Amino acid sequence: MDARLTPYWPRLKRAAAFLGSGVALFALALFGLYTYLNSEAMRGELRNKLNGAAQGRGVRVELGDTLEVTVLGRVSVGPLRVYLEGERDPVVTVKRVRLRPRYRALIQGRTEVASVLLEDATVDAGERGARLRTLVERLQRGRRTGHADPAAATAVEPPKLRAERLTFLLHGIPHLEGALTLGPVDGELVVGREESARTVEATARLPGGGAVSVAAIFGPRQPVHVEVTAVDLTPSLLPPGLRQRLPFHVVDGIARLSFVVDLEPEGKTATLHFDVGLENLVVEAERLASEPVGPFILGAKGRVRFDRDRHRLKLEDTILTLGHTEQLPLHLSAEGSYRAPYPFRLDAHVDGLPYQDAVDALPRQLGPGERAPRIDGPLSAQVLLQGQGLKQDGWTLDVKLELGAMKQSARGKSFALKDEFLYQAVDGQGQTRDVWVGPRNPAFVPLSALPPYVVRAVTTSEDAGFYGHHGFDFQEIRDSIIAAADGTRVRGASTITQQLAKNLFLSREKTLSRKVREALITLALEAALSKQRLLEIYLNIIEWGPGIHGIGEAARYYFGRDARALTPKQAAFLATIIPNPIRYHVYFTRGALTETWEARVRDLLEKMHAVGVLNDAEFEDAEAAPITFRSHG
Repeated sequence: MDARLTPYWPRLKRAAAFLGSGVALFALALFGLYTYLNSEAMRGELRNKLNGAAQGRGVRVELGDTLEVTVLGRVSVGPLRVYLEGERDPVVTVKRVRLRPRYRALIQGRTEVASVLLEDATVDAGERGARLRTLVERLQRGRRTGHADPAAATAVEPPKLRAERLTFLLHGIPHLEGALTLGPVDGELVVGREESARTVEATARLPGGGAVSVAAIFGPRQPVHVEVTAVDLTPSLLPPGLRQRLPFHVVDGIARLSFVVDLEPEGKTATLHFDVGLENLVVEAERLASEPVGPFILGAKGRVRFDRDRHRLKLEDTILTLGHTEQLPLHLSAEGSYRAPYPFRLDAHVDGLPYQDAVDALPRQLGPGERAPRIDGPLSAQVLLQGQGLKQDGWTLDVKLELGAMKQSARGKSFALKDEFLYQAVDGQGQTRDVWVGPRNPAFVPLSALPPYVVRAVTTSEDAGFYGHHGFDFQEIRDSIIAAADGTRVRGASTITQQLAKNLFLSREKTLSRKVREALITLALEAALSKQRLLEIYLNIIEWGPGIHGIGEAARYYFGRDARALTPKQAAFLATIIPNPIRYHVYFTRGALTETWEARVRDLLEKMHAVGVLNDAEFEDAEAAPITFRSHG
């Protein structure tokens, strides 16, 4: 020992002995407290307090046999079940509840809970959430309003909440039936009062980094105001019932949601303001495309009004956006009744939408592709669909499409399709063949060299409104919508420009993504090329039989003559086989038409006669002339 400490050694021994006895006494007291907290007496007292807190509120609480308290004062109880009086099944079941005290408060002689951890909690919300709402209402009964200092009432910091596994059982909510399981979930919940109204503020941090916050104020005969904000939501949070009913699988993406709900007393009217955003959304569906489609960047914000007395819903001031900015907006409004016969009205419009910017904002799988014409001009359109849900045949569809600015932008620009180009034809077996569209091909026939009845036979048969529309037959689209709503098979009926878009740029796959690409290419073709050039390309590239492309080859193959010398009846026959030239090639192999096909050709001649393409004498000659194919030899 250091000689310098020798004089102080007796004092040090006495101090050590005193401290040792103090530590022993503290340890003994701590052990006694620990033993009491883990005793059956403490377990019974805790049960009594829980049931006392629920007494008179129509709620019953059951606490299991597990009760453990650590030397640090952390409490673990379970299982915990909360019932509505008179019911056999619990609304809330928790396998174990772990409570951590706030140590600073303990030192000051107060008991405050710093955090609550729920292990394997299940909430049976009931039909449309009715049981959960009832439980919350009953737990709020008899809460002391008091006259204490408001500052003192809010001085206690609310405990942190965490659920390692939280399951909601959902019933009676369309597309949300089943169990929704989340975990781990962290959050805070504060329930209070403002005069005669109750207030609720809650936040939750969800798996995957998402977060939700809710603020609500409500009370008897008081308007209800609810604000919900959610950020960084991932596809894993979709309820299983909804996920199974979606027509596609969500592969990836992040969502942000913002809702503000104002509900008048007795729920007669309500207003919902919404702002939704989706980033890096990737979806997958067999009918959509052969590969996942994305990423999308989409946005929607607007207002929905509900009127219970009038049985009406109204969508107002809604804007759908594409891409990072709101420079590509689609304006949408709708209203309808949920009482038979369910009248409705849907109005959508875009004004001066930059076409190419919109195309570039789409995922690659929906874009028209690099070979399609690039059009820098703006597009304007308006769509009005209205009718009664129970009377689909009475629906009306009014579409106004304005391509003037797009055509003006394309004027004077060079596009590959304006001049001679090489077309790669693909037959039904996937075999390819190069076809020059222009003078380099001896079978090419300029549109101006064809007899007028040859051209009109094709347009009358395939697209009677070709010269009057902007690439789409909206009457046929209306009929397709009605057929889809009625559950019947959706018809095609593509226009000549749409068929040209498919032949020039698209594969034969039948998916929704191809239909989107087809529509975009159709707009570009209508803006970039004249109607005459569109029809000239169409007649010189489409398939007229096995390995036969272009009307020049078709005229030689079927009738052994130049296309310029086709008769009206020969032209009518060629027009009738365009929808399925491989199948209808059988008439050539047989050497004659059936009575049914003779009637179809005659019907087309009558239509051409009715619109003045054929005069009386030409019609009579054509009707009487037989169809004679060239000799197979």
